[in-house]
Amino acid sequence: MTSYPYNISHKTVWVCRMQPKTVYDIGVGFGSFGSFVREATDLNRGLWHRDDWEVWLEGCEIYEPYVEEFKHQNYLYNNIEVGDIYDIIQDPDFGQYDLIHAGDVIEHLPKDKALFFLNEIPKHCKNFILSIPIGKEWANYKVDLTNPAEDHLSYWTPEEFTGFYKITGTVASLGQVNTYWWRY
Repeated sequence: MTSYPYNISHKTVWVCRMQPKTVYDIGVGFGSFGSFVREATDLNRGLWHRDDWEVWLEGCEIYEPYVEEFKHQNYLYNNIEVGDIYDIIQDPDFGQYDLIHAGDVIEHLPKDKALFFLNEIPKHCKNFILSIPIGKEWANYKVDLTNPAEDHLSYWTPEEFTGFYKITGTVASLGQVNTYWWRY
């Protein structure tokens, strides 16, 4: 639901470098990524009013109560779809984006679905940012007992990501979460 706080500054720097015009945030959660996308793009250019914003920001969230409870998301995002990214990315109408972000998402998918997702991403974006907890200790981790979508269904090692295109940037945070930026 919330972002791991130690990698937010790196993501913000990367978004400032990219200056994307279209962004898709997978697993909107509390909306932290959407907030700093707005700050790093529209607000940074002096576009303070929502009607003036130029960046198209949308995303998905599998757990509908997060979208219902956190009303600020509806202000930050142009559109939030409730659903599973594994299904959404297979929809022929899923769009093309300058940036897709998956922060603490793929560990919630079984490994086979996560690998399918990682192979589909380059078809839909120019840049991809992925944050993920690293290591076996994250297997079967439960974050929110009221939300089964928060359960960890797979665990990962850094070596598993080296084969996915060219990594533009990476940062490890306290040996717990790795964040990667791919440019396609």
